Amino acid sequence: IRRQRQMCIRDRFRMVEFFCEYDFANTFDADPLDPAREGDVANTPVPTDLWAQVVGLPILGNIRVGNQKPPISFEHLTSSRWLNFLERSFMFDAFIGGLDNGFRPGVQVFNWSQDETVTWAFGIFKNNNTVFGWNVGDGEYDLTGRITWTPIYAEEGKYLVHLGLGASGRDLDNDRYRLRARTMLRNGPAPLHTALSDVRFLGDTMYVLVPELALVWGPWSLVAEYYATWFSDVAFPVNAPVPVGTTFYHGGYVELLYFLTGEFRPYLRPGG
Repeated sequence: IRRQRQMCIRDRFRMVEFFCEYDFANTFDADPLDPAREGDVANTPVPTDLWAQVVGLPILGNIRVGNQKPPISFEHLTSSRWLNFLERSFMFDAFIGGLDNGFRPGVQVFNWSQDETVTWAFGIFKNNNTVFGWNVGDGEYDLTGRITWTPIYAEEGKYLVHLGLGASGRDLDNDRYRLRARTMLRNGPAPLHTALSDVRFLGDTMYVLVPELALVWGPWSLVAEYYATWFSDVAFPVNAPVPVGTTFYHGGYVELLYFLTGEFRPYLRPGG
């Protein structure tokens, strides 16, 4: 009887998983009134993945609570350890994770079909204008969901076709947004990055739609995404706002790669 009780307790703990990770390379401009330079930037440790989850639940599948990535965009959900290139696309910086590094506190429910062909995820998150994983604004939330399908999957992923669609409705934190794209996000202090665009404006809600395609065919791999983004009740500039109504921004990328040594790009089916 004692042995059976121990197994039962062990099985219960197997339903609980957690992840704790911090970014010690994040930096900030110590004196934002002066132009950023090497002498006035400082390191600021911030949380990235900092969550606990219950797995194997009937119907729901898995529930994750804490600081995490909202389920949208193929390249966003791909860990930076496994990116095809050193950087993600400019669309990630502009529309997905430029303000909070792509991580937000919230609750997410996710699951996949028995044959792992279809995955789905949906979550409620707290909007954030910083990378520190907390926010005190009231009534500003992020509803994000994603569904994926692999109609072709053969030879343990050596040949596959992935289709996905992510959507998000986000109340703007403090009714404002900063739309920017920078180069070399992981090369040197953030305040010193070269900004290709940097626009600040007032608004109410942000809507994002991201269809995605990934293909692995032996040593060949292709990834493509399109980002369609709407902002409602926009007014700019911030200091002397002029109402302009709804604005639309969009962009996309295509990556095509070939392994000279014959390997193929691995794919995590339950995560899409």
